[in-house]
Amino acid sequence: QPATTLGTGNVYQIFGGVFNENLGYNSALGFSAGGRGGGTAIYAQATTDLARWIRGLKLTAGYRFSWTRTTFASRPAVTDSLTGVFSPGPSTSVVRTKSSGPNVHLALSEELSDKLMTYLSFSRAYVPGGVNVYDSGQAGGDPASALPNFAPTYGPEKMFATELGVKWDFTLAKGAGRINADVYHYAFRDIQENFSGTFNNVGFFYTANIAAAAHRGFETSVTFVPSSSWELRLAYNYNDFYYTRWIGQDPANVAQAGDAICVPSSPAGYCFLDLRKNPAVGMPPHQGHLTLVYRVPLA
Repeated sequence: QPATTLGTGNVYQIFGGVFNENLGYNSALGFSAGGRGGGTAIYAQATTDLARWIRGLKLTAGYRFSWTRTTFASRPAVTDSLTGVFSPGPSTSVVRTKSSGPNVHLALSEELSDKLMTYLSFSRAYVPGGVNVYDSGQAGGDPASALPNFAPTYGPEKMFATELGVKWDFTLAKGAGRINADVYHYAFRDIQENFSGTFNNVGFFYTANIAAAAHRGFETSVTFVPSSSWELRLAYNYNDFYYTRWIGQDPANVAQAGDAICVPSSPAGYCFLDLRKNPAVGMPPHQGHLTLVYRVPLA
């Protein structure tokens, strides 16, 4: 990201500043003094046929290791009290972060017949960390004292997945079809989420490792082609998603320090909440799809 003095972002206004010459506008982001990010990875994957011991058995193994690094520099936004014009201040703050981690995939598949296959897989996923950009001069202190899980940098996210499934090709009344079905369990750690909050009347948008969660369920899909002109597709999945750890702040600022709903570990003067019972966005317990396809006999 190139350095720039042409503009700043996250401009906000506090109500107490309406009697100032510039109506109390400030910038929580400052000016970019340049940034850089990059990543390096090595990976390999192979599938081995184990039919000499068990008919139809195959083993797939894959491994990837990634190194990521991010550097971001910023200059505070200084406000002219008469004109309200922002200009970059003389000081420069630099935030650096780096992370590394593996991705792993192991799978066993067994072809019980030419039309029936089962599989069991295990995967570990790694999502790199990054930098939260903010103007430390405008913050007037350490935002971490008031914003839950806030830090200048955030760490990687990890996910562990286990899946057991089956694939079956079948024929029915001269039509051909396939059934896919599986059960799965995902475990998430250090989930990266985007948040906003206020500290010393400064607005912040930041990413934090806020939670751990589990996601388990069942899914199946059926494709049936009774003729060359028609195709029927059915799909259903059940999702059971729940957080196992999540301490956060009330975004509506209704909960106040000292309320019974606040967790005992809340900092003095602030109210943090146990948000484990919150539902996940875009994760309904039941989903179903029905598609009917007709191919018009035209060239």
